[in-house]
Amino acid sequence: MAAMTRKAEQAQHDIRYVSSTVAYLDILGFRDTINRSAKSRHLVGRLYWALRNEQERQLRRRAAAAAKESRETDIAFTAFSDSLLVSYPDSTEEAIALVCRRVSAAQINLARYGLFLRGAMATGDLLSEEGDGWRIAFGPAFIAAYELENMAVWPRLLVHPGLLSQISDFKRFENEHSVYFVRESDSGLVYLDYLITSAVRRVRRALLGESRMVDPLVKLLLTHSKSISEQMINLRQSTKDDGTLLHIHTKYRLLAAYHNRTVDAICTWIEDVRPEQGLFSYGPIEFHSLSEDQLRTTRRRLEETVWAGESRRQFCERLQELRIELESP
Repeated sequence: MAAMTRKAEQAQHDIRYVSSTVAYLDILGFRDTINRSAKSRHLVGRLYWALRNEQERQLRRRAAAAAKESRETDIAFTAFSDSLLVSYPDSTEEAIALVCRRVSAAQINLARYGLFLRGAMATGDLLSEEGDGWRIAFGPAFIAAYELENMAVWPRLLVHPGLLSQISDFKRFENEHSVYFVRESDSGLVYLDYLITSAVRRVRRALLGESRMVDPLVKLLLTHSKSISEQMINLRQSTKDDGTLLHIHTKYRLLAAYHNRTVDAICTWIEDVRPEQGLFSYGPIEFHSLSEDQLRTTRRRLEETVWAGESRRQFCERLQELRIELESP
């Protein structure tokens, strides 16, 4: 009887692939962190709360989307061991932007705990379902993201070449929530620039009068800098006893260099921007969706809020202090 019920259920259930956006990520140096946690109760607690807080944050977003009857409830976020899987049953540019939003936020939030994500994002066929205590996910899109993740090396989200063809602008794209930026490395790999994306989001909120830029931006870069530096110090100490950790330290050096490039890029924009020539025509700070009234307001708020009493040079000097000093391992 049970077998008949299961067969009837299978006959009625439409099992098929859906064109989706998928991001597969893992945590850099997670094995070493777990090994060290066996000797540190504090580290066990940090790992636990980092992963739990991220899961709860994702659940809150899902509940908020459900209240608005938004399709954002369809996004699935799963953590298992040292890996994260984010998927959405759509592969349009809007869907890609939504996954980028979730992933870049997760990268920033977990970085506060010294956990840095690297992975890859792809679009394609995926079967993803979840029930009471279970989830199934497999398909070509998952495999494409999984295989590309091996090339990420340092913490970043690589973008699959097939996905790029679905983005109207190779270097930037936006939705109603924010602007997302992709960069091409010297080796030709393209990745989501999560730190400049997060920085620009804070600039935009300040210029729209939703917050002050100085504190959120400085806090973002300060926290990111401290987390990387702490991990590099821990690894430098560990490599004295275990030379195999040297390759992980090298990956953090690459991450630190990325952080420093972001600080330099923000300072370049601050020093070069000329409101009278069009505030949003320079570099990564471009918001074509703003109305004329918003443009007038942001030009006024530029001096009142963004620098908040400091000169551009003073503000940039403060940001430059957040660069990470790179030393030999």
